[in-house]
Amino acid sequence: MRLKVFLKDKKMKIDRRGGVIKIFSRVDEVDKVIREIGSGAKNEGYGVIKRRNLISALYEALTNAIIHGNRGNGSLKVVVAYAFNDNELEIRVADQGDGFDISSRGYFPGGILRQAGKGIFFIENFMDRVFFNEKGNEITMILKKVQNDISQQRVMRVYQ
Repeated sequence: MRLKVFLKDKKMKIDRRGGVIKIFSRVDEVDKVIREIGSGAKNEGYGVIKRRNLISALYEALTNAIIHGNRGNGSLKVVVAYAFNDNELEIRVADQGDGFDISSRGYFPGGILRQAGKGIFFIENFMDRVFFNEKGNEITMILKKVQNDISQQRVMRVYQ
């Protein structure tokens, strides 16, 4: 049975190999989401490197939604919808915040060694495809199941 999930007026088909998780904007809730989706990725046959990429990107997306999107307001929610479809995993993370200027991503005032501002850079390097809604309060991340040289090179480039 397929469900249709609406995140900011977008439909996402989810069957028994996916789900929707709603959490309050607290960093201690992040682990619950990572465990559920990470476990699903392992069961679906995603390799170790792909799962590491997934966990890193998901952690960044969730903490961005909690800290920057909802500004740490514990009464606001973050909604995560995910679906394992054919040979890829689609994840959407939406917060209740005002969004951000998507064109500002990739720029690090103060340099790459600065503590903040690199989350989206990491997400875009760990995942195969990344999209944002127009408002900037929802991210869609796609991770392909097949391990390829390009994703391996991305991981190595980030860690060098």
